[in-house]
Amino acid sequence: MRGSPSDEDSLATSSGLLALARMSPSARLTLLNATPDPRSDPLTAVESLRREHPELGPDLSSAVIAQRSLRYEGIERGLLPADNAWLVTATGLEQASRPAVAARRAAWVAGTGTRSVVDATAGIGMDAAAFAAAGLRVVAVERDPTTAAVCAANLAALDSAGSTDVICADSTQPGLLAELAVELPPPVAVFVDPARRGPRRPSDGSRAHPERDPERWSPPWSFVESLRATFEIVLAKTPGSFTPDERWSCEWVGVAEYVAECSVFSTTPPGFLSPRQATLLAPIAGADPLTFPAPSAGALLNVPVSPPQGFLGEPHPVFHRSLSALCGLGAQRVHETSTWITTDQVETTRAIPGVRWYRVIDSAPVKDMKRCAIRHGVDAVAIKCKESKTPLNVLRKKVALPDGDRHAVILTAGTTEAFLVERVLSERVS
Repeated sequence: MRGSPSDEDSLATSSGLLALARMSPSARLTLLNATPDPRSDPLTAVESLRREHPELGPDLSSAVIAQRSLRYEGIERGLLPADNAWLVTATGLEQASRPAVAARRAAWVAGTGTRSVVDATAGIGMDAAAFAAAGLRVVAVERDPTTAAVCAANLAALDSAGSTDVICADSTQPGLLAELAVELPPPVAVFVDPARRGPRRPSDGSRAHPERDPERWSPPWSFVESLRATFEIVLAKTPGSFTPDERWSCEWVGVAEYVAECSVFSTTPPGFLSPRQATLLAPIAGADPLTFPAPSAGALLNVPVSPPQGFLGEPHPVFHRSLSALCGLGAQRVHETSTWITTDQVETTRAIPGVRWYRVIDSAPVKDMKRCAIRHGVDAVAIKCKESKTPLNVLRKKVALPDGDRHAVILTAGTTEAFLVERVLSERVS
């Protein structure tokens, strides 16, 4: 169940968008591909399109230009392929799952023996399409009529209409999801992707960001919890910072340099390394994902700690919950509150994937780091200071060297000095 369309979506949710949704996928793709690039001058692009296609009318012309702009954004973010007829809205694109992540979640669900899925928060249909592609029967529920029409058009364009239905309704209506499940081949799972965006300042005056407060999600996490009483298998897409209680299994998924999401399951899918795991999707197409178990936070208390040695390792953020597994391969944490790991053995840096390694050149107080760097012939450094209480701009002034890629200044928890380091060849994904 997505939030109501914002003012920014007003153009995309016009009658023109509904007209696009009613087109055949091939006709829609032909029209979108023939549309002038609107990124530099949207008004000129609309005028050009109207001259070339006077039969379209103003609403449809505006919707086509809006779609072209949104499609560029979706392609740049890796959410859309460049050659399909997928329709989007600004809100739907903001909330959409990355295709590789949605496909991975769908594969886990299919592996449980599930035959059908009720997608309670369909949006523009990204996850519903992934479930259908995994061979599951899907009923997609979306409360906004225009978005529901977009979702139906998208699923039809993927030739999944035979295995999917789209219903315009509020999924929180009592008993609705259970009624839909009765008509589907069992076992039936329910999937919820709560909307987590909202005004910067909540209406009640509190400072909490909606994405950080599960009861401010739409629907709230308590609604997801309530579904366990009706469905044997409940799935949810949550922020990468979220940690469910111990009744839930989950997989934190990393993409590029960030944690994309936490996929939550009421039943541990077959194939999980442990009830909770962390996975980094490889940036190279066809490469295998990298997965480590992610035990409870208490397990991190038993990870060996050592002062920084000859190499400092920066795990991908998704593996911050898997430090015990990483260190089990021969490294130590530099401090019990730090996510940096360390070793004195170059062989260890090659044996631990998912970590960016740096060779320690020297250490010194931050105020002396410029002199230290110049002494070692270093004239540009990156500054890595997430564990420092001093803001980056202040540290940059103290170090007084330009930004660079090869060398860095690292400040870790539990140390009073900074470390001048050089990046080694080992990459996060091996």
